[in-house]
Parts: sequence; structure tokens; C-alpha cells
Amino acid sequence: MRRASLALLFLFAGCVVCPPRYEYKSSGVPSWIYELPKEPGWVYVWGSAGHSLSLKESRRIAEENGKKLLVYFRGVKVSHRSKKWEIFAPLKTVRLIPKVDWKTLSCEVVDEWFDPEGKAGLGYQYFVLLRMKR
Repeated sequence: MRRASLALLFLFAGCVVCPPRYEYKSSGVPSWIYELPKEPGWVYVWGSAGHSLSLKESRRIAEENGKKLLVYFRGVKVSHRSKKWEIFAPLKTVRLIPKVDWKTLSCEVVDEWFDPEGKAGLGYQYFVLLRMKR
């Protein structure tokens, strides 16, 4: 009886501790869409953009969105704090300003991928993988 209860305990503990890993079955989707590369000394992000005036414009917006994510790895400063009272509770807001402007950020485009059919499960998107030295 005790062995059976221990076996059930390990079975349930395994279900709670180890969630199933999602694997996308569609071919042609780059692996970095679901799991970013890990390389010592580098920070990776991807930016994306939906429909735009042209494919070139979608790529530019995707790269811009990726750079805007990367600036937060350089650090932020709190520029504004406010406390307003809502009907039921106080509402505190904080405005975070990146210490580096995304337009001057030094990073490189590692890869890019256009997904007009939505194979990645995110609809029509243009993806750009960026990396920056830590």
C-alpha cells in the first residue's frame, strides 16, 4: 500500500513540476521563434511586425520593435511616479525610461523570417532575430 501511494505521489509530482513542452509541428518555422538562442556574452530577442505598406516596411518595424526590447537590457531609470485614487483603491504608476535610445543601440540582425501564412501560430508576421553583447 505504501509503495502504491509513493508511486502515485511521484506521478502527480511529476505532472505538477514538469509541464509538457510545446513543439510546433509545422515545417519551415525557425527554431528561434519558440526558443531564443543561448550564447555566452550575448542577449537575443526577436521583433515582429504585421501587415504594412510593403515588405521592406514590415522588416523595418520588426527590427525597430526588437531594438526597443533590447534597450531594457541596458537598464532603465524611473522618471515619474504618481499615485492616483481610483474608486476602490489607490493606483500607483511608474514610468520607466530606457538609459539608451533604441535608435542608437548597437546590435546586429542575426536572422529574419517572413511568415505570410501564419505557420508560427501568430498570423501574418515578419520576424527579425537580433543580438547584442551583454
